[in-house]
Amino acid sequence: MIHDGLAENGHYYSYVFDRSQKTWWKLDDHRVSKATEEQVMKEALGGDGYKSACNLFYMSKHIADMIDLQPMPVHGAQRAKTLRIPAPITKQIQLHNAQFDLKNQQHLVEKAVQQINQCFKERLNKQDN
Repeated sequence: MIHDGLAENGHYYSYVFDRSQKTWWKLDDHRVSKATEEQVMKEALGGDGYKSACNLFYMSKHIADMIDLQPMPVHGAQRAKTLRIPAPITKQIQLHNAQFDLKNQQHLVEKAVQQINQCFKERLNKQDN
């Protein structure tokens, strides 16, 4: 995990090595992108600005070798189709998603109302001048 910023504030993101593809991935909020090993090591050691590694996870060679022997991918689209989520959990997820969508819609409406109010205030100020 990389921290970019000062002690008082900043942003966290992670790099993960995909052993099956022999590829580094950068996970930064909702953005996922490929990264070079050079980029990962540079940012872990300070990078540009205020970047530095704050959490490192290591895997023993024995475990890494065992993983490398597994047929890849271990989990994929076919495996996902066979997984069954219990109905109460599915309903809870759907409820949370619906609540999130409602809050998001409310936020968008409030933002639109604020923009409309700001436009009216600006027009009234122009008329007064």
